[in-house]
Amino acid sequence: MKLLTLIILVALLLSGCETYSESDEPVVVEEQAIEELVEFPSKEAFEQWRDRHLLVEINGKQYRLPTPQYSPDYDCDDIAEGWQRRALEDGYLISIQVIRWGRLMGKRVSKSKGRHAGIFLFIGNDSYYQDTLYPYKLTFLGERD
Repeated sequence: MKLLTLIILVALLLSGCETYSESDEPVVVEEQAIEELVEFPSKEAFEQWRDRHLLVEINGKQYRLPTPQYSPDYDCDDIAEGWQRRALEDGYLISIQVIRWGRLMGKRVSKSKGRHAGIFLFIGNDSYYQDTLYPYKLTFLGERD
């Protein structure tokens, strides 16, 4: 959350907007260099990264996915956000993708019913959807160009 907040604050400052705290005092933002984010070099590299990041933190404890519902508030969007944050920390670009009824771009990408969050990413010229439900299916969606 701190990285996202920092990015938003930097964007606001660069766009000429003023940012104020609750006390209407100017907020001082230190500039930090944001390294260039890259895409995963291969499907295998992403899958290895994902498998290393199947640990989640819930209420201050770490659990390996899949987990029973240790917290009623911890679900697919929390997993997707956790993966996105870890990818950013590691210098990789992935995006949270919300789907409905298990479909994205007309393809069945998840066994979920209703709204569901996963990950969208590019690897080379290919686009993929990474499900946050076990068995963590990685679905090819199509070519970028």
